[in-house]
Amino acid sequence: MSLKTQIANIFFPARCVFCDEAMDYRTLYCICDACNIEIKSYYTAEGCFLFLDKIRSAVLRMKFAKATDYARTFGLTMAAQLKLRLDKIDFDVAVPVPLSKKRFEKRGYNQSALLAKVIAKELNIDFDERSLIKIKETEIQSKLHERERAKNLKGAFAIKGDNLRGKRVLLIDDVRTTGATLDECANTLLKKGKAKSVFPWVFARVDT
Repeated sequence: MSLKTQIANIFFPARCVFCDEAMDYRTLYCICDACNIEIKSYYTAEGCFLFLDKIRSAVLRMKFAKATDYARTFGLTMAAQLKLRLDKIDFDVAVPVPLSKKRFEKRGYNQSALLAKVIAKELNIDFDERSLIKIKETEIQSKLHERERAKNLKGAFAIKGDNLRGKRVLLIDDVRTTGATLDECANTLLKKGKAKSVFPWVFARVDT
């Protein structure tokens, strides 16, 4: 290890997104060896991981504690899992699930857009955070019963412009609970945006 690398690791180490252990500053995925082994037990078919334990804690830090740097590791992981699971990457554009204007202003960022931007770059596809918009302020989904969630989101999303017409859309969100948000977004993209297809993809799925 060079002197430059040693100094960088002392003053600017990378940190594991799950346990905060210091790592080589040059690491691509900020996941330590121990956590990398542990999180494999959380793999799920309907997303990268189950929303449990270290996965849940890390996602909540990204979402509510301004740990926006986590998006790079999460996004790279989501892109890598797509490459492993699909025979062919044939998406045209990555589109994040949008936040309402009020919620975006309160949080300061859309965590799903941060993920989608990383994924789009890694898969060499377009990134579009302007076409799918949220026009209705809704109750927080996690506070509602499953039957109330679809009703809560009815008419919440709209399409701006014509950029998604005929496109194969990779719809990105951080967490899937019942799937009501993703379903409403997908319906909006297909019916109003005239997208050719929509493939929802999330970092974590709640084990309901």
